This record gives sequence, C-alpha cells and structure tokens, in this order.
Amino acid sequence: MNYKSCLPVVLGALLVMNLRPEASGQQPPAEILAPTFSQHVAPIVYAKCIQCHRPGEVAPMSLINYRDVEPWAAPIRRQLVERTMPPFHSHSRYGLLVDTPRLTQHEINTIVRWVDTGAPEGDPALLPQLPILPPRRGGVPSPTP
Repeated sequence: MNYKSCLPVVLGALLVMNLRPEASGQQPPAEILAPTFSQHVAPIVYAKCIQCHRPGEVAPMSLINYRDVEPWAAPIRRQLVERTMPPFHSHSRYGLLVDTPRLTQHEINTIVRWVDTGAPEGDPALLPQLPILPPRRGGVPSPTP
C-alpha cells in the first residue's frame, strides 16, 4: 500500500478528530451532557403529557411542574423505554391519527438522558409557559403551576 492510498483515510481521521469538541477545547452542548427539566424536558411534557397528567384528568399523577415530575423520573424513563407511555396503541401501519401524543425517539432519548444524569431542574427562568389546555372534565379550568 502506498501513501496515496492511505491519504484519504488519514485525512478523514484527522477531520473527525478535529470535529470532536474536546479536541478543540470546547465543551459539548449542554443538552448532550445533561438535559434539564426547565429547558429540555418541560417542553416535551407540556406538549405530550399534561393533557392527561394534570389534576382532575385520567392519569394518576400530575406532571405540570418540576416538583411533580422529579419523583416520577425513574418510572417515567422505564415507561418510555418500554413504550407503554403514552398509552396510545393504534397500529402505525394504518397511519397516524391527528393529534396523537406519541413521543419521537429524540424526545424519548432526551428524557432518558435527563433521568440518567440525575434529573436536574435547570434554570426556572428557562421554563416555558404552561400551555392553555381545554377545560378538565366537568368544565373546571386548567391548573396553573
């Protein structure tokens, strides 16, 4: 093997090494290291979970703020990995229904990483606004955190 045939491999390896954040002295983005509830998990919970996980709804516990979610972090992780939550079991070969609360693999990975890194709250100032939800059963307004 001559040096010309090795050149692409060597250049590729150098390029990959230089793209790694630690090679340049930079830290990886925070969401890779430890997602936080305020910045990364709350938007997912607000979009996909609190329709049912709020006082007066069908789910057994409320998940509208960090104090509600943190004690349930490990069971939430398990349910997501086992794909038993959200409990919407239509078969995807027939297509997806509109407004189903399915989580993407990226959303599941974010929550799993959050739990695996200690379920940090993060900066409460970065918490998104709680969405306006339809009235609960019996016409009771949505809760506020």
